[in-house]
Amino acid sequence: MRKPKVSIIIATLNSERTLRLSLESVKKQTLPKNKLEILVVDGGSKDRTLEIAKKYKCRVIKNVMVDPLNAKYLGFLKAKGRYLVGLDHDEVFRNKKSLETRIKIFKNDRRVKALHSSGYITPKGSNPINYYVNEYGDPFSFFIYRLTKDYRFFTKCLKERYKIAYEDENYLLIKTSFQERRAPLMEVLAGGGMVDVDYVKKKLKRFIFTKELFLPHLHLHLLSVNPYIAVMKNDPLYHYSAESIGDYLRKLDWRVRNNIYFGHTSGSAGYLKREEFEGSVGVRKFYFIPYSLLLIPALIDSLVLSVSRGNLYYLIHLPLSVITSFLIIYHSIMRIIGFKPILTSYGGTSKITKKWQ
Repeated sequence: MRKPKVSIIIATLNSERTLRLSLESVKKQTLPKNKLEILVVDGGSKDRTLEIAKKYKCRVIKNVMVDPLNAKYLGFLKAKGRYLVGLDHDEVFRNKKSLETRIKIFKNDRRVKALHSSGYITPKGSNPINYYVNEYGDPFSFFIYRLTKDYRFFTKCLKERYKIAYEDENYLLIKTSFQERRAPLMEVLAGGGMVDVDYVKKKLKRFIFTKELFLPHLHLHLLSVNPYIAVMKNDPLYHYSAESIGDYLRKLDWRVRNNIYFGHTSGSAGYLKREEFEGSVGVRKFYFIPYSLLLIPALIDSLVLSVSRGNLYYLIHLPLSVITSFLIIYHSIMRIIGFKPILTSYGGTSKITKKWQ
C-alpha cells in the first residue's frame, strides 16, 4: 500500500454502539480509499468493537494504558499519513466531501497547518442532555469560556471574538496572538480536527518524545510558531455523546476527578493544564462555585440559554452547575486529606492498572 494521505485516529473501548456509524461515515468520504488509513487504538474492548474495526479494514493498535489520550498519542506515533484527523468513536461525518475539501485547503493556503470542524450536531432521537453537552461540554467550561460548539453558532461566535484573516465558502482562517493568551478553545485531534503532521514533527520536535502529554493542547503549541488556525464551514459532525443523564454525570465526575488528582497525566487535557500552557492567572475559576451556589447567576444563564436556543432543556444548566460545584468541593477536600483514587478510563468504566507512560 502506498503511503496514505490522511490517517484517522479513533480511540475505542467497548465502542460498538457508535463505532459502526463513525466508520460508515468515513467509508462514504469521496477521498480515494488508497489515500486513507484508519487507526483504531483500542483499550481492551470486550464487546464487538474489534470485530467491527476489522470489518471496515481498520489498522488496530493495542492501547495498554486504556485512556483515550494515550490512544491518540500512540496513533500519532504510528500514523503514516501526511495529515492526521482525530475522530472519536461517537463522532460521525455529515459532509461526504469533508476530507477531500480539507486537503485542498491545506494545499492552497500555506498558512493552514491545522483546522477544526464546524462544530457538533445533536442527532435526532438521542438523549436531550446531548444538546447541552455538544454545545458547552460542562458547566465549568461554559462559565470559563462561553464558547459554543453547536454548529449553528460556532463560526459566528468565533467571528465575534477573533480576527478573521481570510474567509470563503469552505473555511475561515483565524489569526490569533499567542502573546495575548487569546487562543480559541479547540483540540486539534478531537472533534474531527486535522493537522499537518510533517509540520508538527518539524516545528515541535522537542515535545513529541517527552513525557509531557502535548497532544490535548497541540493547537496552543502550534499557535506559538504559527498564529493561524482554520475552521471549516458547512462541515459539522454528528455527536452521539451521552446515552443518559446518569451516563453524563459519571463522565462529569470523571472530568472533575482527573483535573484535581491527575492533572499531569490523564487530566492534562483539562482546564488547569491549558491554564499552565497559556500562562494565565486564572482568577475567574475561583468564581465558579459562588456563581453556582448563589443560584441566581446560574439561573439567569439557564433562562437565557433556553430562550435563545428555543429549548427548555437548557434549564438543566442550573442543577448541573450546582452538582459540578459540589464535585469540585468534595474532591478538593479529599485530595487535601490525602485520598488517592484509582485512575480510570473516561467515564470511570475501566481501571488503568499500567503506570502512565
